[in-house]
Amino acid sequence: YADEYFYDKNSMPVLLLNITLKDGRSGAGTGFIISDSGLALTCAHVVKDTTKVTARLTIKGRFGGDHTYHNCKVLKINEELDMALIQLEGIHFPTLKLTSYDYKVKRGEDIALIGYPLATQTNETYTNFEGKIASNEHHDKAGEVYFINSEAKQGNSGSPVILKDTGEVIGILCGSVLGNNKDLQEEINYIRPIKYF
Repeated sequence: YADEYFYDKNSMPVLLLNITLKDGRSGAGTGFIISDSGLALTCAHVVKDTTKVTARLTIKGRFGGDHTYHNCKVLKINEELDMALIQLEGIHFPTLKLTSYDYKVKRGEDIALIGYPLATQTNETYTNFEGKIASNEHHDKAGEVYFINSEAKQGNSGSPVILKDTGEVIGILCGSVLGNNKDLQEEINYIRPIKYF
């Protein structure tokens, strides 16, 4: 029951993002709301070069239907960090709590990843994966990254990485490092700590 409550509560601010690119192609990803006024976070590679971004918010059992759709404005993109801030139309949104700026991500912490892998409009509900922080911090030209031993797939980009014991967001899933043959069987998923937001 505790796990069911954890995921039902923390999935509400998690968004299925549907995008239209400048070249006419469509795509999808994940984001999550951090303020009741509709500010949300996702990855830069999800929303860059877009002409339209629509967020689907899902709250089970809500009067009028589980899903609502909100147009989004891309406010800021940082491609080096692969992070983006977007604004949903509307007010009074559910939110996820972020860890403090000085929180130090630790190897072995139990985490949950909530999002929309292989995302399409037909995803009726979120998918949750569990795992741990698998490494101490690594650095690239933009700053800290951490590897996780949790499964994630295309469409999970922008998913919140949530501490199982507190329900606070410690990072955002940015992508995977693939094996030499680009085989997804050899993927290692990595996150950016939330302090960069």
